[in-house]
Amino acid sequence: MIKAAFFDIDGTLIPHGQDQMPESTLKALKQMKQKGIKVFIATGRPVTTIDHVLEQFDFDGYLALNGQYCFVDGNVIRNQFIREEYIRQVLPYLAKKQISCIFAEKDYVYVNLRSPLYLDFHKGKEDQMNQIDTVERTCNHQTYQLMIFIEEKEEAELFQHLPHCRSARWHPQFADIIPEDGGKDKGIESIAQYLSITVDEVIAFGDGGNDIDMLRYAGIGVAMGNASDKVKAAADHVTEVVDHDGIAEALKYYQII
Repeated sequence: MIKAAFFDIDGTLIPHGQDQMPESTLKALKQMKQKGIKVFIATGRPVTTIDHVLEQFDFDGYLALNGQYCFVDGNVIRNQFIREEYIRQVLPYLAKKQISCIFAEKDYVYVNLRSPLYLDFHKGKEDQMNQIDTVERTCNHQTYQLMIFIEEKEEAELFQHLPHCRSARWHPQFADIIPEDGGKDKGIESIAQYLSITVDEVIAFGDGGNDIDMLRYAGIGVAMGNASDKVKAAADHVTEVVDHDGIAEALKYYQII
């Protein structure tokens, strides 16, 4: 029996480029809550960028920053950041190559510089560009995730300068960089242990490359219809796209609602 459900945001709870959950999704979430199922957000986003989702539904908690920061029942139950000495090793490489890197702290997010790739990503949404700040903050502030604007083919070279970390890429223009033992699956594991439930009692929904570990780990992993073939291959079930009642369809398919 499913006792907890985890949902990615972009492309899963909310269509890409939009801010609101479809009515069918909200109705499905409410039905789960009424049956006593715990409902969580599972996102790569920093905590500071999920308020618009938290305002739409009474979630039981969330795992943010690809599982590095987990919050349930008013308690922080997982708090894993990238060690400062690892970040310091990659800073000269970023500066030499003029690579944009977003540094995500728990309550503050900034970028080192605005490269052509970074500017291209923000074309038409310049108001969402991060504030430029000094990378010296990494010396005395905990950094949970790096979002580095490089193509996938450049990752091998990057990791020659960034030890004990890995990519959780979900976009072709940048990679979410997290500790090598991090990920949404680790966040789910921590929350499941906190709730005293097993992984077989968990269902997870996602559409991006950073959801693959989560979909494989959960008792039931559901890929949205807009997911890539690689993500779909990692899932137990492929549902419709989010704005075609994808979440409700999968929950009905498994007779959860």
